[in-house]
Amino acid sequence: MAGRIEEYPYHWHDTLEIVVVLKGSVRFAIGDENLELQEDQIAAVNPGELHWIQSDADNEVLSVHIALDFLKKFVPDAFFYFYCCSAVHEARAPEKYAQLRYRLASLLQDYEKPGRHKLVLKKLAEFTYNFDFLRWGFRDHTL
Repeated sequence: MAGRIEEYPYHWHDTLEIVVVLKGSVRFAIGDENLELQEDQIAAVNPGELHWIQSDADNEVLSVHIALDFLKKFVPDAFFYFYCCSAVHEARAPEKYAQLRYRLASLLQDYEKPGRHKLVLKKLAEFTYNFDFLRWGFRDHTL
């Protein structure tokens, strides 16, 4: 889903959600952390995490939901707890987030192609591996 957000109140869901601010900025809360996400910034919301988004400004936000059951079929060894927020961590690992943006755009393009499943799953597996908090913790690493 992509579109303008004025207020998306507190909620949670059983999917991984990747939020990308395409235009403008939004206030974003995840758990007890309040952030301002600017244009081109990315955050991942883990299943069951309480979060909200608000904005008074003109914005466009892309929200991608990925069912964990789907991921588990193809990445069985992943723990599926992601630590990904460019507003907080990008300064320490800018290349990691640049690659994530590229792969996310590529993933969305591949989704429209015939035979897309292998391409999409490869990119989801890379995301899973590179932003898995239980595997990597807080340390910086590259894709």
